[in-house]
Formats: sequence, structure tokens, C-alpha cells
Amino acid sequence: MALYDHYLGPNAVDNTASKAEKALANSSYRNEQRRWNFEKYATQQKRQHIILENLVQHGYKGIDERTKVRYLLDGIKTDSLDTVKTQILSNQEYRNSFDKCVTLFSDFIKQTTGDVAPTRTISQVTVKVKGGNELQLPSNPEDISD
Repeated sequence: MALYDHYLGPNAVDNTASKAEKALANSSYRNEQRRWNFEKYATQQKRQHIILENLVQHGYKGIDERTKVRYLLDGIKTDSLDTVKTQILSNQEYRNSFDKCVTLFSDFIKQTTGDVAPTRTISQVTVKVKGGNELQLPSNPEDISD
């Protein structure tokens, strides 16, 4: 019984729920990046939902769909998705479905940014050559003349 209380007793359930709720509140999405995109943001949120849903059988009251959507919207920190947020807030069906909101955001992001991850270019490279001289190379190889 002590082992059960340690891992699934009221205090353990409260601590796990607090940790998951804090992770929901602290996660954020700003824009598509190589290592962090909307899909990863939504997946992180979904993992916390699963943790909270699994605690229901141990005394946690649960997380409703509107709260899930609220956490999702609160974590989006870019103005470029305000039109999608407005559509969600004005539509009861979306306000009550985390999965539909994620699909709507994902579709919008794919349509506006494409499926390509952002790329970064180097504008200039400076190389030190023998004798202490510096050679500046352009970023575009086509700019190099023979």
C-alpha cells in the first residue's frame, strides 16, 4: 500500500498533474523552425493531455476540451496565426475540439509557409590565407569569377 501511495496516492497525483499543467502553460510556438515546429508543439501538448487523462482513474478531475484549446491558443506567440485563432474562438465546434484546432493550424501553416523548413544562408565568408592576408568569399558560388 505504501508503494501505491508513493506513486499513485493523492499527493503523487497532484504533483504529476501540476507538472503536466505547468508544461502545458509554459510550452510555446513562435514560428516554424528546423528543430521546433507546430507539429512538435502540438505533440508536446498532447503528451501532457494523455498524462492528465491517465490520472483520472486515480482521483484527478480531468482536463476538458475547452481547457486544452485554451492552453493551445495561449502558447501560440505569433501574430501570423491570429486569423486562425479568431476562427477558433468564433466557432463552438473548434473551441471544443483540440484535435480540430491542431488540424486547422497545421493546414494553415502548410498553406502559408509550405512544407519546406526555413533555410539560412551565409552572406559572406572571410578566410585568412598565408601571409596574413584576408580573402572574402561571396555566399553565392555563381558570383565567383574565373
